Amino acid sequence: MPDAESQRPSAEHDQRVIDDWNALARHYDGRHGDTGNDWHRNLVLPTTLNLLGDIQGKRGIDLCCGSGVLARQFIDLGAHVTGVDQSRAFLSLAEQYDGSADIEWLCCSLADIAQHVAPNSFDFVTCTMALMDIPASEDLFAAISHCLRPHGRAVVVTMHPVFKNPSNLQFKVGGELASGEEREGIIISHYLTPMAQEVVGMPGQPQKQLNFHRPISDELNRAFDAGLVVDGFAEVTKSALEETPTQHTNFFIPPTLEDEIPVLLGFRLRLAQTLRQV
Repeated sequence: MPDAESQRPSAEHDQRVIDDWNALARHYDGRHGDTGNDWHRNLVLPTTLNLLGDIQGKRGIDLCCGSGVLARQFIDLGAHVTGVDQSRAFLSLAEQYDGSADIEWLCCSLADIAQHVAPNSFDFVTCTMALMDIPASEDLFAAISHCLRPHGRAVVVTMHPVFKNPSNLQFKVGGELASGEEREGIIISHYLTPMAQEVVGMPGQPQKQLNFHRPISDELNRAFDAGLVVDGFAEVTKSALEETPTQHTNFFIPPTLEDEIPVLLGFRLRLAQTLRQV
C-alpha cells in the first residue's frame, strides 16, 4: 500500500525532487564521471542507441540530462544536442567537462519545456534513468510530444518497475517447489499501486532521494494520452554487463537468474499523428 509520502501534494514532490538532486549532484557525478558508470556504459547507452538508430547529423534533446554523460556521447556520435535538467547543480558540473561547450544546456522543468523550446524541433528525444525520479510522468511525455519532429524518435530507459522496484529488493533463494525441486527466485510484493518512496539510488549517497513507482500500464497510458505510440521495446538483463560491476552498481541478482530477470526497461516512442499519415 502507498505510504504517507505518496499522499503529499505534487507541488511538494516537485520541490523535494529539485532539492534532492541539487544535494546529490556531486555524489552522482563522482560515480559517473565523463563516460558513466559500468551500468551506463554496458546497459543504458547500448539500449538507448539500439532503439534510437543512427543519430549522426541529427538534432536531439536529452531530458533530465544530469551531468551530461549521455549528451556528450551523442556529440561524439555526430549529433547536435541540447541537455535539459531542472538541477542547476547538475548542469554546473556538466559544463566543466571537455566537449560540453558543443552542447546547449537548459535549466528548466519538464512542465516548462514549451516555454523554452520551439515545438517539433528535434529529430530525437531521450530520457534515461530518470522516469522513476519524475513526480508526474505525464510532464515527461508531454515534453516529448512537444519537442519531437514528425517521424522523429524518442527513447525512455528506466529501471524495470517490476523487478527493480525498490519495494521488491528481497530475493528468495532456494525456494522449494511442490515437486521438491529447489529454485532461486524473486519475491514481488508490490507492483500495481503507484507510490512515492524514499530510496538510496547510489550507495554512499549523503541522503535519500524521492522515487516514484508506477506500473508499466500507467506510464504507457500517459504516453498515449500525450499523442505518442510505442514502436520499440527492450527488457535488458544484468548479463549484458561486459565488466565486473563496481561496488556502486552491483545490485544483487542470483547468478542463475542474470540471463532471465530484466533490470532495465526501454521503449521507443513516435508521434501517433505522424504514423496515421503514413
